[in-house]
Amino acid sequence: MADCSNTDGYRCADFLKVVHEKLKGCFYTIGMAYKDPRDPRKTLSRRRHYLKNKERYISNAKRSKLRMRVYVRSKKKRPCANCSIKYPYYVMQFDHISDKEYTIATLVNFNNRVKIDYEIAKCEVVCANCHAERTHQRGIV
Repeated sequence: MADCSNTDGYRCADFLKVVHEKLKGCFYTIGMAYKDPRDPRKTLSRRRHYLKNKERYISNAKRSKLRMRVYVRSKKKRPCANCSIKYPYYVMQFDHISDKEYTIATLVNFNNRVKIDYEIAKCEVVCANCHAERTHQRGIV
């Protein structure tokens, strides 16, 4: 069924072959997907929607990641907790005092401000030199 063509101009791709075998027909002629999340038609409907709106999804992801970066940078706009000198954001680092679940840089990708705030609450903002000195004194290499 790789040559399945439809009246609306869509041509079924190779990733639909498995679904064709299960459903015994073309995805587009069967109708709307049911509310069952395991229904392969719903998965294909989501996939088709993503492919149709891919540029919008990517631009939204880039925009939200940039917002999270700006938010984390704003949390670094304070003097070093060790030497009290104020440096630019790219010199300041988060020093985890208590147990670390995530790195802050990883959380920026998750787009979850609550988790970022929770993780930053366990940190002190210090400059790179003080952070290196603290890490060496703790014996973490």
